[in-house]
Amino acid sequence: MERQARREPARFRRPFYDTYETADGGHIAIGCLEPQFFTEFARLLPLDERFASGQYDKALWPPMRAAIADRIRQKPRDDWDLLFAQTDACVAPVLSLQEAKHHPHNRARNASVTTGAFERPAPAPRFSSSQPTLATMPGNEDLSPSAILARFGFAKAEIDGLVKSGLLTDNDN
Repeated sequence: MERQARREPARFRRPFYDTYETADGGHIAIGCLEPQFFTEFARLLPLDERFASGQYDKALWPPMRAAIADRIRQKPRDDWDLLFAQTDACVAPVLSLQEAKHHPHNRARNASVTTGAFERPAPAPRFSSSQPTLATMPGNEDLSPSAILARFGFAKAEIDGLVKSGLLTDNDN
């Protein structure tokens, strides 16, 4: 029997382990499960004392979620990032792929590498006793998006549809 993923309704999910929309339409991820991290989060947000002292009181979760969401919507994502960046509150910005490669945490960890014309995530996992290697770049193969999708089995009509919709930019079509 196939097991289906089940996402609980918001009222049953921990409000201190979720993503929230910010004033500018961005998002931040909150993951302060342990009391000491939640205390720091509640102090900096700030969050009403009844929520700050009742982290695991499930009856408080719906109003706590609403209070967190309302507060987070008051500032842009980058303002929240600056506030929480040097703390133990377990809050991080949700970044686009372009932003992620420039984020200080990822740059410090050399999380992306450039090979040829491509910038991509570095191989993982990386341990001190082993050095993973990058896959080699294709030889003289056509590297246009449509050619790559065709090699993965996409039909020309599907590729043309992606180009027409604007989801794919391809100079060959």
